[in-house]
Amino acid sequence: MNHRITISWILQIITSAILLMAAIGKLTGKPEPVALFQQLNFDPGGRILIGVLELLAALIILIPQSIVIGAILGWGLMSGALIAHFTRLGFDGMYGLLGMMAAAIWVGCAAIMILRHDQSRLLSAMFTITNPERASPPGGTRNDSREPPDTHG
Repeated sequence: MNHRITISWILQIITSAILLMAAIGKLTGKPEPVALFQQLNFDPGGRILIGVLELLAALIILIPQSIVIGAILGWGLMSGALIAHFTRLGFDGMYGLLGMMAAAIWVGCAAIMILRHDQSRLLSAMFTITNPERASPPGGTRNDSREPPDTHG
């Protein structure tokens, strides 16, 4: 197994564990997530929805066929969480710990997407560096051979 896949699996397990803890807190009604979602005026519906989506991301990020989808879902959820922290919640007290958990998941999911970019056409297009000398010219095709094109038919 190559190092990229090994690092990805380590990140997937850590990210999944943190997502699972966050989801369970939301779905069981622990005081911290309840207070957070009440401050955002999203309780209980938003809290439960986000908890279910976090649980889904925590599970599918461990399934080989859906790792990238799980990472994208987790990254998107944590992008929303970080926006809430930066704009409304802040990072004081309990919100600081929750914000740091969101940041850790965000970084983990981003790293997984980069490490696994070859498993998604969209991510592959975003994260693959192409050699401009080998790229096709606009409106034309690239000639890979060293011989000049046959113009005699």
